[in-house]
Amino acid sequence: MKIAAIIPTLRRPVPLAECLRSLASSLTPVRRVIVVDASEDHAPVLNATRPPEGLWSAWPFELKFIDAPRPGSAEQRNLGLREIGDAEAVLFLDDDAVPEPDCIGEMMAGLESDSGVGGVAANIVNQPVGRPGWATRVMLRLMGANGGDPSGKLIGPAVAIRPRGDLAEPLIDIEWAATCGVLYRRSALPAGGFDSF
Repeated sequence: MKIAAIIPTLRRPVPLAECLRSLASSLTPVRRVIVVDASEDHAPVLNATRPPEGLWSAWPFELKFIDAPRPGSAEQRNLGLREIGDAEAVLFLDDDAVPEPDCIGEMMAGLESDSGVGGVAANIVNQPVGRPGWATRVMLRLMGANGGDPSGKLIGPAVAIRPRGDLAEPLIDIEWAATCGVLYRRSALPAGGFDSF
């Protein structure tokens, strides 16, 4: 399956460079990486998109740079979606994401395990999610949660609970996924792109 990655960025060249290095080190190749920059001065970000000297003479993927007219991750992702070419899957990353070498392969395996799976989210290990405290549980009940583990649930119009990282199953059903560290089947993405506010 051909993968395109979309990375919105705004004045963060150092984390972006680390993100690109992690994609270059991935055991599962990404065919195209689209950096959508909303910075006023693109020079630092453009410099960050150069391959590190001594490691690669060129990135092991096609790199496309897009100048976004204004900041906004949804709008920046939509600009990137226009440039995915023949990709069958789209990986959304924040500019400070550093996927481990086997991360994309694990997400791809989840996506390919069932044609009904529209997207697979990576576990973000440096942002642990524990069980909600009593106040959060009361709020969740008031908003319509019916007890049980709220991990991966979308409650009411505004509360999304990230899946916990300690779940035993490698693939669980969730009601929502963030747009950082998520690999979507192209066919599962919204036709008009993401709503931008």
